[in-house]
Amino acid sequence: MSEATPYVLILYYSRSGATADMARQLAAGVESIPGIEARLRTVPAVS
Repeated sequence: MSEATPYVLILYYSRSGATADMARQLAAGVESIPGIEARLRTVPAVS
């Protein structure tokens, strides 16, 4: 039985792209930690 790789889920919504850039930078920081994976997912706009 193998263990799943731990990950950090990063959810974001970006209209102009600035938040998407920040999310990608956050993911890069997370993935700089050995054995941790980042998963980026966009979400719909919330009103």
